[in-house]
Amino acid sequence: MSVTIELLDSMLAPAPGTQTSVSTAESQYRSIPLPNRARELTAILSHLYYVEMPPQTGRAMLAAVLLRREVVALAGLEKMSGLPKPTAVALMGEIAQSLMNLIFQEGDYSTRRQVGHCLAELCYSLSLLDMGSGKELMKEIFSQLESGVSQYFSQTSLHNEKKPETHCMCY
Repeated sequence: MSVTIELLDSMLAPAPGTQTSVSTAESQYRSIPLPNRARELTAILSHLYYVEMPPQTGRAMLAAVLLRREVVALAGLEKMSGLPKPTAVALMGEIAQSLMNLIFQEGDYSTRRQVGHCLAELCYSLSLLDMGSGKELMKEIFSQLESGVSQYFSQTSLHNEKKPETHCMCY
């Protein structure tokens, strides 16, 4: 069993006349090993991120929300991972690289926001693991974010005569 678009669809809304219910889909989802769920959700999110149809947006949003939960589990907050810390950090590095590729791409605002939440959760979870390699990965993520934001603002200021205003949105 693996995380597929069909499984996400059945978690969103089961098809009429099928035997797959939301609880069955969730049970199938939970039966997939944590590392596989995290990798497959990341791959699905990357695949769906560029599709602009509303049904795809719902799938991408669900994949991002589920991925964020898996990142929490990888950090051991729920004592579910069963993974050694170095393995969890390496997997978080894989996830971070994929998310960093998405965060500066054009796409659905809501999905981009969820990708940002995933990155924030990933950095927070890495800080909880308190490992040298985890802290190095956090530094790399922050460095890439800083570089990407700087590039975004330099491109934006080329197109606009006045500098864009920055706002901190705290939730």
